[in-house]
Amino acid sequence: MHKHLIAILVLAVSGCQGIVGGSGNGGGSGGGTGSTSSGLCAPVTMPALARLTRTQYQATLRDLVGVDIDVTTFPPDDDSLGFAVGATTSALLVKRYAAAAETAAKQADLGTVVGCAASAPQKNTPQGNTIDEKCAREMIVSFGRRAFREPVKQDVADRLIKLYREAVADGQSAEDALRLVLRAMLQSPRLVYRRQRPEKQRAYSVAARLSYFLWGAPPDEALLSLAEKGGLDKGEQIAQQARVMLADKRADRAIADFFRQWLQLDRLDAISKDENTYPGFDSALAASMKRETEAFVHEVLRSGDGKLRTLLTGGYTFVDARLAAHYGIDIGADKSPSVAHRVELDASRRAGLLTHASFLAINANTDQSSPIRRGKFVRERLLCQDLPAPPDNVAATPPDPDPSLPTRQRFEEHRKDPSCKSCHQLMDPIGFGFERYDGVGRYRDTEAGKPIDDSGSLVDTVDLDGDFRGVPDLAKKLAESAQVQRCMVKQWFRYAFGRRESGFDACAIREAQKRFAAADGDLRELIVAIATLLAEADASGSDPAPSSPSSPSSNDKN
Repeated sequence: MHKHLIAILVLAVSGCQGIVGGSGNGGGSGGGTGSTSSGLCAPVTMPALARLTRTQYQATLRDLVGVDIDVTTFPPDDDSLGFAVGATTSALLVKRYAAAAETAAKQADLGTVVGCAASAPQKNTPQGNTIDEKCAREMIVSFGRRAFREPVKQDVADRLIKLYREAVADGQSAEDALRLVLRAMLQSPRLVYRRQRPEKQRAYSVAARLSYFLWGAPPDEALLSLAEKGGLDKGEQIAQQARVMLADKRADRAIADFFRQWLQLDRLDAISKDENTYPGFDSALAASMKRETEAFVHEVLRSGDGKLRTLLTGGYTFVDARLAAHYGIDIGADKSPSVAHRVELDASRRAGLLTHASFLAINANTDQSSPIRRGKFVRERLLCQDLPAPPDNVAATPPDPDPSLPTRQRFEEHRKDPSCKSCHQLMDPIGFGFERYDGVGRYRDTEAGKPIDDSGSLVDTVDLDGDFRGVPDLAKKLAESAQVQRCMVKQWFRYAFGRRESGFDACAIREAQKRFAAADGDLRELIVAIATLLAEADASGSDPAPSSPSSPSSNDKN
């Protein structure tokens, strides 16, 4: 068995040599406008090679062999962008791939993976395993086409057949030898990495980009066949196929994944709160909060109007009995307590995602609310204005809770420090508008025996400068903002391309925003626009140089 492991390693190394090499048209830089001399947008660039994230790898094995592997032991992906990116590959990650591939190959139903396996002879003959080898080659060609997302090259097939023959020669059964081949394929760089194919096979790259963006999984046979027949060669074909794929139930997974990362919902899985301050908070309530947001997003994007406006200002939500009690809502004694039921909200108290307990609890401290975190989310993830890290000589700790002083008053004192003021004036005045919600998202009228002041303000924006009162009022302003629309385009761009936008992308982003605005903020049309950009992108040998983060004092107004 040891020499077979060596053979698998050799296959992996040769696979790397086969997919790495030959750069594309070179990387871009942070400058430029992305326009051509004809006035059309230049193609957006993307890396010629990109590793699957651990979530994508998990989904890939689930789709290919029906085995759901545990990826929590994998090294975490780089999420400094705000979304997970398959960046560097460590020795530990290679070990995890090997272990996952071994587990998946052992548990896979070979009869499902390749039909001939169910009837393949299980004994050796003097003439060799000719029938079994035929089955192995069939698996390599048919299964490999889906696993590698392109037709399997002859030299690759020959190396895998050699592995099969050596296993049989060592006395392994045909089934075990097939599983060994499967194991090698499931950790092959041709599966683990997505790469740009040569021009004559470009359609296969398009199919893979679309499937991982819209389904979070590899292309199915129908999509690969469409690529093979030239059905993904033109922009209008790609846009039409993107709409078809977006309407498919499999798109639920990718849509949920975007919002899970954008809203940082996974933080609820391990969130903790001070039990003296919030005695009713526990993991079950946190799970209810997460389900509320997931159900609301699903309703808006899949059954509703798909509008960004509705996400930000929707007057309804989904609560189970536990969360309903947390909100002070009566769902009725006849309703199942464990099911999330749609309820209408008091528009003066709650509206849209920014009043969900999930958002409010995540963007709070363990023992108090946090105007800083809530304001920072709006500034960075809804306005796309990055804030610098605190100076090294400044302790990034919130003021201590004080039962005699409301949060707002304590944080206003905090802002008087000259070393803090420049950044905090961009976050805190926004966050103060959230003060009617405590650290676990409960609505409140008073704190420390004093009426809540939920007035807030926005400065240094493109089209939002001014005062507001409370989150429902803020949400209405955000919902009508062109800057917020443009930021949402950028967020989906980052999610799709795995990199920050640069100056060379400005033209393409501007055109996507026009389509988004023309659709009255329908996120589904934005997703189609980004999918088309992604499919038509040119591969570069390396990542474009990152652009300088946009700052509140230098907004991108294009």
